[in-house]
Amino acid sequence: TPPPQQQTPPPQQQTPPHESRLLPTTADSSPTTADSSPQQQTPPHESRLLPHDLLLETESPDGAFTASQLLETESPDGAFAASQLLETESPDGAFAASQLLETESNDGAFAASQLLETESPDGAFTASQLLETESPDGAFTASQLLETESPDGAFTASQLLETESPDGAFTASQLLETESPDGAFAASQLLETESPDGAFTASQLLETESPDGAFTASQLLETESNDGAFAASQLLETESPDGAFTASQLLETESNDGAFNASQLLETESNDGAFAASQLLETESNDGAFTASQLLETESNDGAFAASQLLETESPDGAFTASQLLETESNDGAFNASQLLETESNDGAFAASQLLETESNDGAFTASQLLETESNDGAFAASQLLETESPDGAFTASQLLETESPDGAFAASQLLETESNDGAFAASQLLETESNDGAFAASQLLETESNDGAFTASQLLETESNDGAFTASQLLETESNDGAFAASQLLETESNDGAFAARA
Repeated sequence: TPPPQQQTPPPQQQTPPHESRLLPTTADSSPTTADSSPQQQTPPHESRLLPHDLLLETESPDGAFTASQLLETESPDGAFAASQLLETESPDGAFAASQLLETESNDGAFAASQLLETESPDGAFTASQLLETESPDGAFTASQLLETESPDGAFTASQLLETESPDGAFTASQLLETESPDGAFAASQLLETESPDGAFTASQLLETESPDGAFTASQLLETESNDGAFAASQLLETESPDGAFTASQLLETESNDGAFNASQLLETESNDGAFAASQLLETESNDGAFTASQLLETESNDGAFAASQLLETESPDGAFTASQLLETESNDGAFNASQLLETESNDGAFAASQLLETESNDGAFTASQLLETESNDGAFAASQLLETESPDGAFTASQLLETESPDGAFAASQLLETESNDGAFAASQLLETESNDGAFAASQLLETESNDGAFTASQLLETESNDGAFTASQLLETESNDGAFAASQLLETESNDGAFAARA
């Protein structure tokens, strides 16, 4: 065939035969008919090869290489497939490979797959893969993966997956990981789902680690049901290179009837062992009832401890309760406890109770208690108790009680007892009452006993009626440690007409 070769010298000069090859589309085709129409050479019904099968390879004098292959098939029932492959290599060694595959069945199902890889002369590498499928009923899936690696060893991987079903259910998942040459690492993951009835879930996780060992983990979860119920959970943990640690957790829920819950927990620990924990809980029901609870605990590295707790509740009818507790303990053993309780009913009745206890490291002790109540008709009562004990054993107790009734009647009672470490004792009691018609009574009793046995008792009683009549009675008894005894009594009366009597 010399004439055809003489007719086409330009292509042979541009590309040597051994460097370029074009595969024929049929088995019996020849170079002289390579440019002819495939349909003229071989009718479709007579071909035994896959239609549209094309391969092209080129190589330049500097060593650059390219290979391209395209394959398409179509069956009598309409099914279709297309495959394409492209590879390139440059003189410096850079390489790229790309592959695309598409298929479509006669029922409409579709799939597309694409892969791309590149490698540079310095070793940098990239791989990207995408896959999409769609079924005849409309279900859809998309998956994407990307990986990169740099010459210094840095690495990144990203993955995304999305699915959608014919009924509208949806899922999206995303994962991202990075690693730097110095060893720093980060991982992020996100997952979202949505059901056909509208229920939704979102979950996110993030972890990071630095080259010095510092670590962080964050997790967030949110869910929402089709009836409107909602939940959110968040967790954060951090750890520093010196061992310090922090954990924070938050949980919130809301039901479709409006009930609400919020819980928060925070814990910290320093590298010297100091610790702190804080917890907060809030709840609100759909009828308006509310509760708030807060707890705080701290412990220092020298052993000192503190605990604080607060609780508040409020009912739909307006009743209220507040309780507070505080405890502290120092590293030398000193202790403090304080408790406060307040309640208020929906009719206005009020009560307040407070207790304070302290103990020093030498054994000294103090206890103080206060109780106040007020009813909705105005009645009032106050009770106070104080006890102290010193390291040498001396003791003091003081008690005060006051009451006031709605009609104005008043009563006050006070008791004081002291005991020294040598055994000396003293007791004092005072009682005062006043009725709503103005009648008054006062009673006072004093007893003392010394450590040598001497004793004294003194009693005073005064009364005054609303018509002005007055009575005063006084009794004094003494007894010395040698047995001597003395008793003195005085009685005075005065009537409302001025008559007076005194007897001693």
